[in-house]
Amino acid sequence: MLENNIFTNQAWIVGKEMTIADIAIWRGIGWLASDLVTGIPQPYFVNYPKITKIFKNVDNHPKVYE
Repeated sequence: MLENNIFTNQAWIVGKEMTIADIAIWRGIGWLASDLVTGIPQPYFVNYPKITKIFKNVDNHPKVYE
């Protein structure tokens, strides 16, 4: 599971900067948490704080808005 492979102090999935891996997780989590997928209880990702942190890091990154 991805959650178990992210260190607590990691800001990104791979390396020290945002990569396509982080963007892919951000997009996937955004879709799954959007209530468009039947069977995903809300708020599901509260149970995965490390993945949620990566999601928030991407969501708040200034390059995402360019």
